[in-house]
Amino acid sequence: VDRVFAGVELDDIPNENLGLEQRKISLLKYAYYKHLGPYNLIKQLGQNMAAELKSKGYESMLPYIEIYGHWNSDETKLETELIMSLK
Repeated sequence: VDRVFAGVELDDIPNENLGLEQRKISLLKYAYYKHLGPYNLIKQLGQNMAAELKSKGYESMLPYIEIYGHWNSDETKLETELIMSLK
């Protein structure tokens, strides 16, 4: 079963219980790509990244992580980091 979770970056950990769960993710081996541009290209970029890794003999596995930078109304300045776990 695949799962999706959304994470948030907090400046401070609140004292009150907001229903949030702290997660720590450690990857032993991974591939990284930083995308600058519109979000609608991310799916294709992820597929391209997986195909490129496979062509070089790497096998990806979960988790696959997308980290979105701070919002900007100028789509050309949107930043997204793609991180694929490797076996």
